This record gives sequence, structure tokens and C-alpha cells, in this order.
Amino acid sequence: MSEIPEGIPMAPQINYDLEDLNQILLEKNPVKYLEVLNYLSAHYPRETIRSILDEPVECSWFSNHVLALARLVGKHGNLNSGRHFYGCDLPEGISEELGIQILDKMMSLGADIWALDYYGDPITIIFDSQLLGYRVENDRFKVKVREYYNRN
Repeated sequence: MSEIPEGIPMAPQINYDLEDLNQILLEKNPVKYLEVLNYLSAHYPRETIRSILDEPVECSWFSNHVLALARLVGKHGNLNSGRHFYGCDLPEGISEELGIQILDKMMSLGADIWALDYYGDPITIIFDSQLLGYRVENDRFKVKVREYYNRN
């Protein structure tokens, strides 16, 4: 560790790589995900980050990061399904406040909110239905999503 002149040790600089921005981190540690997203957006071109955000991933029904986020904000609506799925280990979900912060950052980087998942479902179907893994108590997040979704 380096020291400042007064002799107080400084915290080491944390550096993240592009592979640190992934949907597993979003599910397991959304606060750190936002930290990584903010760091990478300050150190890499917008297009590079956007390409990662728009890449569909198998674990979340081939959703991009925005659709994956919609699968995680709010509380589970059907925990007794007996099946393992993306977000099932996060029963309380991501808080609306944090979810909106992450969404705002994703959208500022040009993420595709109009993407479809493996089943051809858009984000509005993902959070407005009772599909496996649907979420409740996320109305403010849904309003914010609709604001972005309806922009031209």
C-alpha cells in the first residue's frame, strides 16, 4: 500500500476487467455489479460496455442484462415452484432503488431495453406476467422501465 504524506495508509485502487461485468454478479451481488458498471463505463468506450450489456446469456433465458435485471427487482411471486431458475436464490430481490440506479446506468450506456428473451418475450411481458420467477413489489421499477421502453 502507498502512504500519503501524513503516514495514513491509502486503500489500494480496485481495477475491474470487462469479464467482471456479468449476469451472475448481477444476481449474486447487485451493489458490486453497479460498482463494476460505473468503473468500466469510466475506463472503456461506451460501445464496448453496451455490447456486453446487450449480449444474451443462457442462464437467464438468453436475456440481455436489462431483461435479467427485470427478473431480479422485487420479491419473488412464486417461490414454491420447486424449480431452479435465474434469480431463485434471491427471494427478496434487488431493491427498487438499486434496480432503478442500475437501469439508469444501463440506459445511459445505450443498453437495448427492447431486446427479447429466448421465448420472444419483451421486458414488459417478463415483469407483467406470472411466468416462472416473476417479481412483485416493484411498481416504481416498472414505471421507470415503461418510461424508457416508450421513448423513441
